[in-house]
Amino acid sequence: MEDNAKCFIKIRKGYYEEITYKELKERRENDNTYINKKFIPIQKTLIEVSLEEYKDFYKEIERNKYIKKKNKIIGKNKKLLGVINWTSNCLWLYCF
Repeated sequence: MEDNAKCFIKIRKGYYEEITYKELKERRENDNTYINKKFIPIQKTLIEVSLEEYKDFYKEIERNKYIKKKNKIIGKNKKLLGVINWTSNCLWLYCF
């Protein structure tokens, strides 16, 4: 991310402070409360989100990476459409 990219820090519910990515890095170095803050990238900006929102956002990204990886392993004739259950007993859906 570029140093002048916008970042939005949650001040309170519904209110955000706009800073640059460079400022965010400096705050993380100088203020321990910024180390645990979670951000997601949206349209070349970082927005502070709750831990739950952060996990949901990256869960979908990791899911898509997993499906692409499995599709390479499965081969060209079959495609993994999705994963129903993320436990060890996951169900794979194939399209023939």
